[in-house]
Amino acid sequence: MTLYYKRVFPVLCFVFPALVLAIMFFADWGPQGMPVVAWAVPLLVGAVGYLIFTLLASDLVDEVWDNGADLLVVNDGHVEPIALANIADVSYMWFANPKRLTLTLDKPGRWGKVLVFSPAVNLRNFIDYPLVDELRRRVEAAHKAD
Repeated sequence: MTLYYKRVFPVLCFVFPALVLAIMFFADWGPQGMPVVAWAVPLLVGAVGYLIFTLLASDLVDEVWDNGADLLVVNDGHVEPIALANIADVSYMWFANPKRLTLTLDKPGRWGKVLVFSPAVNLRNFIDYPLVDELRRRVEAAHKAD
């Protein structure tokens, strides 16, 4: 779903309002013209879409793969291994859409100190996400082993 949130959703949020504005601009609406409110609606839709994208999807990395003692982070065609011992905190925002799992790193990597990704959807566990608990346990174990 990250592909949708990072690539498709922004296009939909900007192309459809722009298309509506273009149709409104070239349409023949009679002598009164187009009401101002009608122009405001597509602009408002585009602005709200941009705000949602900026707050919830623009910082997502493309993929995160479990590789045992580390996680492989893939973003923009680059792959970087992140050791579990380098992860300071694991947090999960279950009420957001997309769901957001945030890894705070001790030492910043290629994409900074904070990595955010959207884990695979789990329809049975909306609030208590087992992946987060398991990852927290493994990070604690990696810190104790260091």
